[in-house]
Amino acid sequence: MTVSIEIALPRAYQAALSLKTGHRSRDLPSLQHANPDEFGICVYHHGPTESAWHETKIGDCDAVGTAQSVSKVINEAIARMRYPKNYADLVGSEASKAGYNDVAIDAKNRPVNGMMNFGAIANCILLHKSFAKTPQNAEAFVTQTWKNITNDEMHVNTKVYEEDKQCFDKGDYNDHVNAFLGKTPEGEKLKYTWAKHGVTLDEEAVQAGLLLFLRLCSLEVNAQKLAKISAVLEHHGTNPFTQEPIFSKDVSAAVSESMRQGGLYAETEAIAKKTEGIPSKSGISGALIAHGSQSGHSFAWGSYSPRLSPGGNSVQGVAALERFVQELREPTASAS
Repeated sequence: MTVSIEIALPRAYQAALSLKTGHRSRDLPSLQHANPDEFGICVYHHGPTESAWHETKIGDCDAVGTAQSVSKVINEAIARMRYPKNYADLVGSEASKAGYNDVAIDAKNRPVNGMMNFGAIANCILLHKSFAKTPQNAEAFVTQTWKNITNDEMHVNTKVYEEDKQCFDKGDYNDHVNAFLGKTPEGEKLKYTWAKHGVTLDEEAVQAGLLLFLRLCSLEVNAQKLAKISAVLEHHGTNPFTQEPIFSKDVSAAVSESMRQGGLYAETEAIAKKTEGIPSKSGISGALIAHGSQSGHSFAWGSYSPRLSPGGNSVQGVAALERFVQELREPTASAS
């Protein structure tokens, strides 16, 4: 007999609630001033003999933060769908212990993976270029995808975006820009590789892609919206609440694998040992998504808590997720 999710989630939440370590992100003033005590979790789930999804939530589920790097999941999925023939030639999906903002290029002269900033900017460059000659706008298309997932309106936090854009204007992303423009030895190889596979890199596309990346990072979210992203991935690319196809099954699986390989940056491998390696993705706002199955339960996780570990992951969110998986896996051992 296994513990139900309705029992496992409160136990996990209470176990993590007392953790007051970590710090709020120092990258942007708005993130640094987030309320450190906000902590909410939403889980959508169903059991082995049922198809209807249920919602269980606890804590500050209406607390609003920004998506930050969680947005990379949707960006990568759309980029994969826009470049079905050559995406794997342009962006990797390998594990990496590099920092989330490092310019990391693999042996095939691609950004290592789309879950780190450099690879995520690459995905946004691809999105910008794929919509450049169409009536559609890349940001509008991605935002509409979010709406189709969350069944709710989506808004850019303009204050957060402007703060991040100021970092761009000051040159904080110069290493990324120079690499894409071939102004470094590794970047030159990357630029050649992209051109060989049909994608040219110029200053307009690189800067537009980077600003698109910053705008999408600034989308406002709460635990419920985050959990709905996880639910689409766990449901193989289809919104389980509306039955609307969002991503193809293959794309959903590929993005989940990218999350598994690098979704929690340098801490991915260590955390995976405690969560059975389920696909997870964090953001420096304290956002966290994950999805998987344990003991016959399929679940889709969304949490928000702005206290961060040295690796940039939510301290309370990760601790609660680890305990949650443990509860489902070993109910007797963790029943106390």
